[in-house]
Amino acid sequence: MASEIEWNPVGAEDAVRTELDPDVAESSGFTLDLLVVGYLSAVARELADRRVAGCRLRIGPADAARLSGSLDLEPVDAPSGQADALPARAEWNEERGWCVVLPASDAAVSSPRHYLDAPVVAGPDTVAGFVASLASGRAVGRRWASTAEGRGARREGRTGLLAELARYAIPEVRRWLDRKD
Repeated sequence: MASEIEWNPVGAEDAVRTELDPDVAESSGFTLDLLVVGYLSAVARELADRRVAGCRLRIGPADAARLSGSLDLEPVDAPSGQADALPARAEWNEERGWCVVLPASDAAVSSPRHYLDAPVVAGPDTVAGFVASLASGRAVGRRWASTAEGRGARREGRTGLLAELARYAIPEVRRWLDRKD
């Protein structure tokens, strides 16, 4: 069963340089999911800061075999009639990176997908720009994934991937811990 986290924006802070212990690659599913949640949270914050979309973050079950998650996108201050243009969901996994699912014009047809042509762990600003472009009607990204399932980052080893996730996740987790409600 998927986990769901409501994301609430917190004030911006300076980026923090992070280093990741190679032993994290052998960590529990929970630790790995925390890196994914932190990364997706950084993307959600960027989308909210740009007033592109509000987000509901979802991750799969704690599973060290495959890291993935998604952001259900909700309109933020969309001009009248443009809320339907907002992509429905932004999905991320460690093999293919980001894919944005657009609303289907016909319920009998699969929802169109657009894949971000960027590194698997693209910067939150890059992902937000991609979503904003799609929301404005621009046809950006690839229509098909460039990497088949099972042939992405997992095969190459995870140390680099986890270090990239930590680069965005650790500052997000620090924001959560410093947050005063």
